[in-house]
Amino acid sequence: MKQCKKCGIVCEDSQNFCGECGSNIESRFTYICNYCGRIYDVGSVECPKCHAKPDIQLPTTSADKAKELQEAAAQKADAVKEKAAVAATAAAGVAASFIKTASEKTSEAGQKAAELAKAASEKASKITAETKDKVNDTVQSASSTLNQDGPAYNKKMLMALAAVVLVIGCIGGYFWLGRSSDNQNSIAQSNSSSAADSVQGFKVAEKEAKQTPKFVVKQDNAREAFISFHGAITNKQIAEAYNILSPQYQKFMRSYDNFARGYTTTLRSDVTDLNTIEENPNSALLTYKLKAVDSEGAGQKVQYFIGKANLIKINDKWFIDSTEAKKASQNSKAPLHLATVIAKGEVNLRANPTTNSNSIGVVREGDWVDILETGTCTDSSAAIVISDEIYFGSGSKRTQLSKGMPIQIVNDNGSQIICRVNVNGRPENVRFAPNHLVKLYGTTWYKIAGNGATGWVYSNYISKQ
Repeated sequence: MKQCKKCGIVCEDSQNFCGECGSNIESRFTYICNYCGRIYDVGSVECPKCHAKPDIQLPTTSADKAKELQEAAAQKADAVKEKAAVAATAAAGVAASFIKTASEKTSEAGQKAAELAKAASEKASKITAETKDKVNDTVQSASSTLNQDGPAYNKKMLMALAAVVLVIGCIGGYFWLGRSSDNQNSIAQSNSSSAADSVQGFKVAEKEAKQTPKFVVKQDNAREAFISFHGAITNKQIAEAYNILSPQYQKFMRSYDNFARGYTTTLRSDVTDLNTIEENPNSALLTYKLKAVDSEGAGQKVQYFIGKANLIKINDKWFIDSTEAKKASQNSKAPLHLATVIAKGEVNLRANPTTNSNSIGVVREGDWVDILETGTCTDSSAAIVISDEIYFGSGSKRTQLSKGMPIQIVNDNGSQIICRVNVNGRPENVRFAPNHLVKLYGTTWYKIAGNGATGWVYSNYISKQ
């Protein structure tokens, strides 16, 4: 299908004139990729987004069908939101269960530690009692053995021996109780710490999730709407981005699924240079530069584009109605005074505003250029051929002057114009009828920047936006 570049209406491939505004749309239309929905200029050999080959044989879609597609897209978006809500509820339930389990495990670990401490205490008491009995037995045995040395000596020895045995028993009980208690406390503290860390980790994750804001779409003016579109793409809010497109542009995309497929590998879509070329209460023309980052295998691919976008206002909100873009270098800038080359084929960029000046570069039909300056041709000998019916010479060296060819005027007497032409390989002065030429003296020229070069072009070859 064709799209009129003046009013944006979709036309049949067989039409040469727009059915809405009547403009001649021959060779002035755009392709629509049937695989990713990207719109791109005629002349491209493949889609710049998904690299599919051009295929513009699109089925005719009525307004009712477009409405059905929009409603289907809205229903699908609602279904996705509903699934997201169910998933969020399920995640909250799992988190609550996890917190409850962690709390129960912490309580269980504390109870176990208390039981072990009680058992250790009872064991220590038992050891102390056994040690006391052994001390008494030892004292009695020693008493019977030492009675022969006298009462005073015996009493001193018994007291010393009892003290040694008691100290040994207490030290052994202290170390056993201490080690057992420390081990059990360590186990309890470890279990409690693990559970507490798990709960704390979940709380941190939950807090971070709540702190991650959802990208907010704004459509109060044209610039906000355009920036919001690419912000939604970057934040994976594809449905919100789709809803910033006008109904006509959604029709161009054919379906929400088709639109979304075009951004499956997109990581970022950043507007780095945005200019307002023209704006009125209900429409606006913007030019922009875009940095697109896509995943590619295990790495990333970064591309830059410059383009233009038409936006319209519907019910106090702004929507993107059409866009065109082409690949550019990182250092390229979106044009501030946008224009399009409309002459067929290549157009020479001249060093000065005259066809007799040296060519310093070329631009091609459909190229976007930035108008830097307006000038006037002061060369009275500059002219352009406007007829395809002029032939000179004969045989293999016969020369035809093509339409748009620059030519130099030698003499002009009003009824005839004499120009310098190569005939049969040598320059000759040839008479021309005035209706075969356009004299460029006093005409308007534009100094433009395009295709990495800067030069002058006759204004009739340029269409200002």
